[in-house]
Amino acid sequence: KTWTNMGLRDSHHIARIAIHPANPNVVYVAAMGHLYSENPERGVFKTTNGGTTWEKVLYVNEKNGVIDLVMNTKSPDVVYAATYDKQRLPWQMVNGGPDSGIYKTTDGGKGWTRLRNGLPEGRIGRIGLDLFHGNPDILYAVIENQNPRTVAAGAPPPPPGRGGAPATYGGQVYRSDNAGQSWTRMSADDYNVSPKGPYYFSQIRVDPGNDQHVLV
Repeated sequence: KTWTNMGLRDSHHIARIAIHPANPNVVYVAAMGHLYSENPERGVFKTTNGGTTWEKVLYVNEKNGVIDLVMNTKSPDVVYAATYDKQRLPWQMVNGGPDSGIYKTTDGGKGWTRLRNGLPEGRIGRIGLDLFHGNPDILYAVIENQNPRTVAAGAPPPPPGRGGAPATYGGQVYRSDNAGQSWTRMSADDYNVSPKGPYYFSQIRVDPGNDQHVLV
């Protein structure tokens, strides 16, 4: 019936909100920031007083924000966040870059580690995250891999992308069974799980009762 603005007014685009399961005053916000311009109010913000004040706990730079985050509800100081390297211009979408990645904190946002082992790097676009709440060491990520596709010697070249651009890998699904220490690609090498607008739709969900049942 009534609402109060709790700040982060200049973040413009909120991608995800995660609330501590035992303390509703502790909240994490993933913010993308301005769409067409640079600004510093982007990244992961945390409040411990229900939004009266906010602390920016994860920040890449004034161009790249955070597009997704997920909390381990059994150990709420463990949070994973996905940064998104892109630049939207009125005449062009510069999608993907080296600053897209998955970060993890185990101390409630005081320190973050970028996860790499088994994950693609280079020109990476939007990343979606989820974990299996029955065993939160099991994580999934859908990753927009914009790197040019390579083929084995003697194999036919892949069809070109839009406008004759080199073919890219496209959407890929990765899984970790050890809380992000290492990752394995689960989708087929020649299958794009995000053929339509991955910069809009790269989200993934895991069935809470079955870690083998995944939706993109």
